[in-house]
Amino acid sequence: MYASSERGPSQICPWLVKQGFFHGYLAREDLPTLLRRHEDYLVRYSEGGKLKKPRDILVSVLYDPENKVKRTDREAMMEAQICHWLVKQGFFHGYLAREDLPTLLRRHEDFLVRYSEGGKLKKPRDILVSVLYDPENKVKRTDREAMMEAIQNVTMQSSVDGEQTFFFLDVKAKFPSVEELFKHHAENPISLNKIEFTLRNAVCLAKWEYTPQSIQIGKLLGIGSFGETRKGKLTTKDGPVIDVTIRMTKGRSEMSRQQIRELVRQARLLRYLNHPNVLRFHGVSLLELPILVFIETISGGPLDAYLLEKKATIDLNERLRMMVCAGCGIDYLHLKEVLLRDIAAKNCTYTTNKVLKISEFALSRRGSFYTMKPTKKGSSKVEAFVKWMAPESIRTFSFSRKSDAYSFGVLIYEIFACREPYAEIPTSRAKEAIMAGDFNQFPQNTPYLIVEYVKDKLWNVDPDKRATAGDAAKWLERFASGWV
Repeated sequence: MYASSERGPSQICPWLVKQGFFHGYLAREDLPTLLRRHEDYLVRYSEGGKLKKPRDILVSVLYDPENKVKRTDREAMMEAQICHWLVKQGFFHGYLAREDLPTLLRRHEDFLVRYSEGGKLKKPRDILVSVLYDPENKVKRTDREAMMEAIQNVTMQSSVDGEQTFFFLDVKAKFPSVEELFKHHAENPISLNKIEFTLRNAVCLAKWEYTPQSIQIGKLLGIGSFGETRKGKLTTKDGPVIDVTIRMTKGRSEMSRQQIRELVRQARLLRYLNHPNVLRFHGVSLLELPILVFIETISGGPLDAYLLEKKATIDLNERLRMMVCAGCGIDYLHLKEVLLRDIAAKNCTYTTNKVLKISEFALSRRGSFYTMKPTKKGSSKVEAFVKWMAPESIRTFSFSRKSDAYSFGVLIYEIFACREPYAEIPTSRAKEAIMAGDFNQFPQNTPYLIVEYVKDKLWNVDPDKRATAGDAAKWLERFASGWV
């Protein structure tokens, strides 16, 4: 933090000295010895500049709100102080993924600062400055691949000379503080790979990026493979405080790294979705661990639990509404280039107002076609949802909108049967049954026309002959209106 005054340091210092927290020419390397608790601070002179000139006065603060930094780890303590200054500037984006950069960096020399995605979570991570280099404005902003190539990622480095630590992005220009480094490169270029660019346009947090101070974390709701789910209250950027459900990573292990990637990927997928039958995304907090993803709080619960509890008491009209809601949600996602790959009652939420929402995106992928690598690790993931999979997906590990349509047919079966598909047989036998065309048998009270439609238009072994989820939803609406 930088302090200045029109009266000059010579008049400021006597007052500071009287307070007892002014440490004069204290070196940066001594800060971890003195700053021990979160928000401990002291005041000192900067280590740059000529001694004959008035020196900048710095306020050095330890930023460690969750008490995670070991006080014996000098490197981590240094990182905490660097990040504190960066967070105050607004252009530090923490664990923002590389794939999100084209969304934020839009003009030549737009830049932001973030953590690298490599390295162990238990160690201080490299800090990167990401800059868009497009001096002639030739790169199409809609061409993500070209944008990724145009973005330069420079690692912030440090070197020690005697007792002095210097920071640099370009080896030709080293500075005793991160603040001085950024001030210099706002006007003076960085040389990298035979090109030069300045840090001209700082890009601050996007509308969907929140600081940890914006959220109040509440009651634990559950623990899953990705981490924890909790209740919370989010202070939105528009002002109102809203109830949210928080999905968060847990721990700092290798598994946590996978959780970070997974949660950030889901947040990227959900960011621009807005449909009454799709779970709504509110934002994400990436500045520190744990990573937090904020989604809408829904009064209700999983659809499979509702079906199991209510069973025969659910009338036909309610079941039809469930199916139409699901079909509309899936169709919307397909229009937004999202493949679900895991459509099932357990992955839908049913509200107390009887609205079905698609609410699980762990296996979803961007695009209209996706092929899984048939590795042992991948195969184990497939086993968990094979009973909902289309024959071609089991055979080739490929997924499309038409395989989602097949899974939608299985969801329709669940809505009438009030249980999961192939419930009485193990996964290995279910796989054989699907490949042989031995499909689930609907309960006798299922309308005949719906059974025939699902078998012919959704479970057809030829994917090209299957209806889309949107067409199926329209057909179900016509059926409910008596037009079929």
